Order: sequence, then structure tokens, then C-alpha cells
Amino acid sequence: MLAARRRSGYVMIALGVFLGVLGFFVTFVFALRATTRPADIPTQPVVVAATDIPERTVVQPNQVRVIDLPADRVPPTAVGSPADVVGKFTLSRLYAGQLVVREGLADTGGNAGLAFAIPPGKVLVTVNFASAANTVASGAVRPGDRVDIIVYTEGANGKQAAATFRNLEVFSVGGRTSPVSGPAVQTQSPQAATVLQFVVSPQEALELKFLEGLGADLVLRAAGDPATPPLQVVDVDYMAAKYGLERPRR
Repeated sequence: MLAARRRSGYVMIALGVFLGVLGFFVTFVFALRATTRPADIPTQPVVVAATDIPERTVVQPNQVRVIDLPADRVPPTAVGSPADVVGKFTLSRLYAGQLVVREGLADTGGNAGLAFAIPPGKVLVTVNFASAANTVASGAVRPGDRVDIIVYTEGANGKQAAATFRNLEVFSVGGRTSPVSGPAVQTQSPQAATVLQFVVSPQEALELKFLEGLGADLVLRAAGDPATPPLQVVDVDYMAAKYGLERPRR
């Protein structure tokens, strides 16, 4: 019985030595890993939108925040301080978490206004296309949508329909732009439900006003479809050739 106790004691001693060695080995491995891990990746502070910020908005302090990004992932035009963003005017919509870049802002002195959203060399023109009034008033067309402008008029061969402007971006609808913070940004018009606004060159503005006088219409383009294939002017000869319609008697 005494021999059995001795053997049991030897086993316990051996087990204790084994566990001690194992603990030392585990500690050594973790320490080795800690001393050989790669150096920390350098980061850089950047400003991001804390919430969705509509286009043409004067940025408020609670609408932005600062985060750290790996320095090699930060674009050169990224803004690093909220002081360089607050009070500036957004030229396009910013979504929560989106990086703020300098080219997306305009320095307006804290003032809101449509003029600050117009690029140099462009003008804002308001038109009220009579034939498109029902389409616009229904809410089918929204700011940022793209449209083709078509006109229906008299030609040498009778009535004709033709496309003029193609893939033209709508700046605002119904005299109202997207919601903004701070002073309201909107235009006043007796036909506020049917007017459209476009940002175009001065020459294109004259052309759009001419088309307005002709009672032009529009078609809404599919989102993300920039294609502008050639379109043929449609007149009585075209319709007769394609659909077999009789030409009017003269």
C-alpha cells in the first residue's frame, strides 16, 4: 500500500512538472508573437457624412464626423477637418458614411442659394412644356432624372415630330429642388406643378426657351441609360412607309 502511494506521488509530481513546462511554452509562444507582429498601419483622419446630406445644402456641425482610415486609402482631395466642411455648400448629395472631398463643396460664406450649385459657364433655365404638363404634374419626373426633349411642329411635308435635346439632366421639378437645411431654396412660379429647370450653356438655354414656345414634350429615360442612338424625324411619309397610313389629300 505504501508503494502504491509512492507511485501516485511520483505521478502527481510528473504531472505538475509537465503542466509547468507547458505553461512556460505557451507563454513564450505568445510573447514571441507579440514581439514579432507587424508594425501598426499608419492612419489619417478624414471627414465623412454622419447622416444623409441633400445636395445644395449648407453643412451643419452635426452632419459630419471624423474617422481614421489607412493613409494609403485616403484620396488627395479628402477633407481632414470638420472646420473645412461646416458652412460649405454641397454640390451633390452625400450619403451617411461617404467621404467628403473638396470638389464636392462650394464656399458660399454660409449662404444657401441655387446660384452656388451652377458651374461656371452654365445658367439655370426654367421651362414649362405644355405637352409635358401632365407628365410633370404626376410626379413621374424628379430632380436628377434624365429626359429627351421632343417637338411636334409643321414642316415642308406637313406635321413632323423630332428629338432635340438628348439625355438632359433635370435640375429641379415643380419649382422645387431637393430638401435643404437652412434657408429654403425654391423658385416661385404660377405653374409650379409643371415647370422644369435645367442647368445648361447660355446658348442651350435659348434653344430650350424656343422649344417651350413650340409646346415641346419630353420622354423620361431609363435610369443609368446614357445611349443616344440616331433617331429619324417622323412625318407623314415616314408613317405611311412604316405603317401603311394613307397620306392626306391635298
